[in-house]
Amino acid sequence: MIVQACLALSYYQVLPLEMIQRVFNIDFITRIEKELSLTSHTQRNPRSILNLVMQLNRSICLNYPEARVPWFQQNFIEAQLVASPPKSNPYTNEIYKMLLSYVGGDKSMIRLNHKTPYGYRIPFVVYFNSQRQLVSPPFDEGPQTLNKVAIIPLPKTPVQFNGRSNKRGIDILQERHLSILGYIVIQICYREWNSIYMDLPGAREEYLQNIFNKYKFLVS
Repeated sequence: MIVQACLALSYYQVLPLEMIQRVFNIDFITRIEKELSLTSHTQRNPRSILNLVMQLNRSICLNYPEARVPWFQQNFIEAQLVASPPKSNPYTNEIYKMLLSYVGGDKSMIRLNHKTPYGYRIPFVVYFNSQRQLVSPPFDEGPQTLNKVAIIPLPKTPVQFNGRSNKRGIDILQERHLSILGYIVIQICYREWNSIYMDLPGAREEYLQNIFNKYKFLVS
């Protein structure tokens, strides 16, 4: 399907403007609607097709602003976020607990499950001023001088390639898009977080501290 092909190419930022123009026009959208009507009672879930279209629309808007393609998926993405509320688990709970230790136990210093433009949901966001000091989350996410740090625990099942774990394409794309939106992105690998080394006393605290040190952020 052309939507899947375009989305795959967008992971590598090689999508030609000619192809963008082929996809985002009335004729193609009509074809999508016809396909949905034909496949609604078969093995393919129409919602999965809509999700692919949403991801492609988002990728075009962020990766190719020169194409001037409008973002027309806001209603769909809001419905998705409502239908799939965030779920806690020991992995994310432990990261949250350690982040709390860095902010003196003040829960108001960490923005949880933050929704961004174009429908990304970030589990944890912390903010630093120009002196790299922790500050409270701003009321308005508009233009500002604060450093926004998105902390994202990656899922348990990364892509396996030549015996090594790699980020999924969707994780790489999310990192790129959040960077475009002005975030410093910290993705925590599940395998690293739960490795034998991390079972040593203080290892996970040191792991997070080293990440913050990399960006010269001042945390307690």
